[in-house]
Amino acid sequence: MLNGTKNEFRKQDTTAIKGIAIIMLLFYHCFSTADRFAGYDISFLLPQNIEMWLCNACNVCVGMFAVLSAYGITIASKKMLEERDYRRYFVHRYLSLMKGFWIAFAFATVISAILGKLSAYGSGLTFILNFVSELSGLAYILQTSSLCGTWWYISFTVMLIVMIPFVDIIYQKWGGYAHTDSIPGILPYKTGNCKYDKMDRCNYNWLFSGGE
Repeated sequence: MLNGTKNEFRKQDTTAIKGIAIIMLLFYHCFSTADRFAGYDISFLLPQNIEMWLCNACNVCVGMFAVLSAYGITIASKKMLEERDYRRYFVHRYLSLMKGFWIAFAFATVISAILGKLSAYGSGLTFILNFVSELSGLAYILQTSSLCGTWWYISFTVMLIVMIPFVDIIYQKWGGYAHTDSIPGILPYKTGNCKYDKMDRCNYNWLFSGGE
């Protein structure tokens, strides 16, 4: 699975593509719907409806991040996966992911406490459970309260980290016959009648879904 070839992405390649994905992310969040730039004088190169359609299509950047993240995690963990040292792999990858998140989480928690917004976690035992769930990166898997809607990606990346050893085992056993159509992937599925809760975020159902 992890035989190195000259055709593999290098770190510089994935960094460049992530840069493109970030630009697409900005276009999507800033210009995909008219209400996002209401009140601003925006000059469009193409007719506004066409540019908005193109910006809305930029939401494919999420899939790009997912593929690049899974690829990067796999290559960076090459030795541990080859040695089947899955416990060390999980601890290493999980801590590598969460260390950066914990900095942002600490900052958001302090600001939220100052502004009196920590009530989003509830009170008493509910507060503790929601807080620990968020701190561990599992809020969007367990469907508990969250301070920030965009932190769903942390939960998604945690799932990627958990899934990769299983994919590796399947590939080692069946080789080229194993592909995304034959293994279940965990995907965030936004319900059709999506409603926003008191934290202004969309509710997600996490489902096991096979590739199509």
